[in-house]
Amino acid sequence: GAIDFSGIGLAVPREGIPGSLCPLVGESSKRHVLVGKNANTHSVRYISRRRWTDRIPPGSFVRVSPGVYLSTPGFTFLQLARKLTTTQLALVGCVMCARYHINSSGEIVQRDRQVTSVSELSSYLDGARGVRWVNTARKALRYVADRAESPQEINSFLLTCLPKDLGGCGVRDLKLNYVVFVEPEDLAILDRPERTSFRIDMGKPEAHAGSEYLGKQHELTADADRARLNALLAKGERLLQVKYSDLVDPVLSERHSNQLAALLGLDPIEMTPKQLVARDDLKAFLFGSERPLI
Repeated sequence: GAIDFSGIGLAVPREGIPGSLCPLVGESSKRHVLVGKNANTHSVRYISRRRWTDRIPPGSFVRVSPGVYLSTPGFTFLQLARKLTTTQLALVGCVMCARYHINSSGEIVQRDRQVTSVSELSSYLDGARGVRWVNTARKALRYVADRAESPQEINSFLLTCLPKDLGGCGVRDLKLNYVVFVEPEDLAILDRPERTSFRIDMGKPEAHAGSEYLGKQHELTADADRARLNALLAKGERLLQVKYSDLVDPVLSERHSNQLAALLGLDPIEMTPKQLVARDDLKAFLFGSERPLI
């Protein structure tokens, strides 16, 4: 399906993304259509015509009806690479690969499946070698994760994995919502006997270490959450619990970063003055008024 950028809460440039056929922020009624190199680019009420002057890689469009083709997630990601910063593009990529979307009422709704995945985006970019902006897209794809189930999971992931020069902590190879399976010998420690697996918000499975975000819904499930956490600890998993204040408060945020680094066997996170400024900018971007749907 189409990616509705108004549901991301990201200010995509108003001139549009050629061929995306999807609504942009503030332009919910207009569709952006790709036309030939020498075609008329005059826009009408509901249609904005855009040109793409470079080679169109294989797999850039999918046929949705006779004579109508929709930009695939890979082509959309490549087009955005010429308009957005690395951080913005990484955020968009995480949303495209997420298992949720935000509906018109601002509610988080879980998807049955992802719109795309990191591996699918990577395969598309492999076929786009030599096209302008493909290297920019590949750089941002390093900081995209599959399976996010909420905006705050994405925020926590970007704060942790982005390089220090972009305001992150530079921790690589983190996974979102990975599965820890139950073994027969775990029966005596489980929080409920029918459980067959656990899903961890963010971490490194091989290190048995990670963190979990406690959103507002956890206030209603505190007892069950505590029982689940105790079972995971008894199983050998080491987990931090993170709230919104742990992400936005400067002192709490740095403490959480160092706690996670310690769990993963890494050195404490140290940043230069310039990198600390970049971190403040990253937090302002992730939690500021320009991205209200969090």
